[in-house]
Amino acid sequence: MKNPFSFRWFIRPEGLITLMIVFWLIVYAMNFALGYDYFGIWPEPTLLWPLALFVFAVMYYFTREFRQWKGLHYFHVASLIIFPVLMFQWAATVGNMPEESYIFPDLASRHRWEAYQAMVDVLILPAAIFVFGGQVAFIVNIIAGFIRGKKTIA
Repeated sequence: MKNPFSFRWFIRPEGLITLMIVFWLIVYAMNFALGYDYFGIWPEPTLLWPLALFVFAVMYYFTREFRQWKGLHYFHVASLIIFPVLMFQWAATVGNMPEESYIFPDLASRHRWEAYQAMVDVLILPAAIFVFGGQVAFIVNIIAGFIRGKKTIA
């Protein structure tokens, strides 16, 4: 007999990713309802990110019977949480550098902006390495799961 649905499902990788999809769709619906027009600006809260997350959740669901390392699962999920934050920070600073025509109210505002950009530049590289490592961990874990075979019931 099949076990009924339990809340332990939410702490599994596919459950966490499903919660991330729901959160992203809520943010998208709120921005759409408030009339924020993100079209033409990247990265906008579109439906492409939940679609990519859905693909990861499906892959986790169909490979759950294979022997994989749980630590790499959660490392990958953490990198998926960091990725949109990284993209928005990059778009807000590096991808949106103020041009010379950008008017600051005073010189102190310009210096604060440049100091913020310098701080984010320092944080972007470790975050990007973390996200890249999470994707590599996902691929390694999927391949290792196929090599190690299915879980045994002892």
